[in-house]
Amino acid sequence: MKLTLKRTDLTGTYTGGILEVRADDDTLLMRCHTLEDPVREIEPGGKGKIHGKTAILVGVYRVVLSFSNRFQVVMPELLEVLYFAGIRIHVGNTVVDTDGCILVGENRSGSFLGNSKKAYKRLMVHLNAAHKKKEKVFITVT
Repeated sequence: MKLTLKRTDLTGTYTGGILEVRADDDTLLMRCHTLEDPVREIEPGGKGKIHGKTAILVGVYRVVLSFSNRFQVVMPELLEVLYFAGIRIHVGNTVVDTDGCILVGENRSGSFLGNSKKAYKRLMVHLNAAHKKKEKVFITVT
C-alpha cells in the first residue's frame, strides 16, 4: 500500500495537504485532507527545528501500526524520520493538535481540519487490512 501526502498550502503557521491512499496496483482507495505544523528550514544536525512545531522533512517513510504510549492505542507511526521521533498520523483539528505529526480530516478550511475522526477511521480500515495481509506500507511526503 502506498500513501502520498502532497503539501498544498505552506504558510508560516500551518501546512495543509492532500493524502491519497493507493493499493499496490495504484487503485485509489481514499483521499483526505491533512494538517501539519509549518515547514521550517532544517539544517544538518537538526538546527532550525522547533520541537513539536515543525513539519517533517519531505521523503519516503515506512508506516507501521504500533502502540502509542501517549494515546494508549495502536495507530500509524512513521519510521526513521530524520530529526524526529514518534511521528504519527492521528486525529486533530488545528496545529495545536499536531505536535509534529500528520492530522487527517474529511475537509479543511485554512488551518482548521474538519471531520477528523471520520477520515482517520477510514484510513485505519485500509491500514489494518494491509497489516493483516502483511503488506508493507510507505508514505511519500512531497
